[in-house]
Amino acid sequence: PVAVRASGGGWECDRQRGGEITCVAPGLSLAPGEAAGFDLRVSLPGLPDGGQWQNCASTGLPQGKRARVALAQRLMNARGLDAGPVDGAPGPRTYGALSRLRAELGLPDSRSFDDALFGALGIAASGPRDCAQVTLEAMPEPEPAPQLRCDPATTRPEDGACACSDPERMVRRSETQCACKNGLPAINGKCVSVELPGATPEGDSCKLRVNGICLSR
Repeated sequence: PVAVRASGGGWECDRQRGGEITCVAPGLSLAPGEAAGFDLRVSLPGLPDGGQWQNCASTGLPQGKRARVALAQRLMNARGLDAGPVDGAPGPRTYGALSRLRAELGLPDSRSFDDALFGALGIAASGPRDCAQVTLEAMPEPEPAPQLRCDPATTRPEDGACACSDPERMVRRSETQCACKNGLPAINGKCVSVELPGATPEGDSCKLRVNGICLSR
């Protein structure tokens, strides 16, 4: 599972390496014959072609060492012993809390998370497992990326993108549009260069040039 969420009855769950999930209800007390339940929801990674997923559950101690340590950390924190983060990796805080817990339970000091420790906490060895199998549907095909609609006045399609049609005299405005640097509209994909009247070479009587062509004298 990539995510786990428990609800109902004060249960708290931790996801361990290898996919194991440990759930506890520190404040729950059951009389003989009494039962309690909760809702556990898991998120699974998708399988392109679908497949099967099997979930097995049992009461009592978890199987893995890391899961046992995480369970002990959660229980010690619930008792106010400050075992540190519930991560299944014991450090100085976890071992310090363990030493105090074993003293409270009348057990010899040890760094072992053994059956005697959990038995003194009222947690029995693992019981029989019940399993359920579900079918995971195939993942839907991803939607194709929308095709770019290049602005025909200022761009042209090029290698799956929109390239400025007059790159030396244009700037990009968006993924699909460019604009002339001089602020004038492009004509046939090219920017128009306008020269207004001003100082002109001797003998040149042109009053207006566009792209080097005299339009008015």
